[in-house]
Amino acid sequence: MYNSSLIPNQPGRDDVDVLAVPATQIATELGSTLLTNMVLLGAYLEHSRLLAPEAVDRALETLVAQDERRNADRKALRAGAVWRREHAVPAEPERNDT
Repeated sequence: MYNSSLIPNQPGRDDVDVLAVPATQIATELGSTLLTNMVLLGAYLEHSRLLAPEAVDRALETLVAQDERRNADRKALRAGAVWRREHAVPAEPERNDT
């Protein structure tokens, strides 16, 4: 995963999955480039399913004291997750080489 707003050329490797997220662009649309990391995190969590959204929300409640900042972070996380869902790469059909 990388920020395609800053890195325009996709890596040429074919041995890894690559997800190009226009994170800075999305963060700018949300009002601040400071949200870029949260956009990327939202996209990553949607892609990996590593943590439940509720767990991330509880962590924000614990770690981010200011309501305004916490709400902006939540919005950025959601935007990253939505972007990932809307740009999901369909799984390739299984090959039967027999």
